[in-house]
Amino acid sequence: MAVGQPADNDVERLAKIVRVKIYADRQIATLITRPSAADNIGEFVAARVFRISLVSSGSHPGYDGVFETGPLAGNTVNIKAYSRHESVLDISPHACGYYLVLMGLPGQRQMRISERPSWPFGRLLACVGASWADTPPT
Repeated sequence: MAVGQPADNDVERLAKIVRVKIYADRQIATLITRPSAADNIGEFVAARVFRISLVSSGSHPGYDGVFETGPLAGNTVNIKAYSRHESVLDISPHACGYYLVLMGLPGQRQMRISERPSWPFGRLLACVGASWADTPPT
């Protein structure tokens, strides 16, 4: 093994991967119109899935958006996205009507998004909708 050879190959390989990551981050940022951080990606997904109108600022105190339709229409929501399940919730001291938490599975370290939800979506909405409708906003 020549001195420097494996390290040089590893650095070149890493540089190529970083260029791909930078390109992907730029594409994501263009699509979601915010930096490609996990919390921004989670807000984008939640807004599309749950019909939430996001506030224009990515750092609005208290909430990230407002429900557009359904029993929660007009109520504010603070969206939290965690890449893995850690049983932790960052709660803001600012007022909001509801929290919507998206999280990965225990032990996973990356966010996974699929075209089809991996939960029984209709049943989830029925359960969540019923409990939300019965719970007045605070």
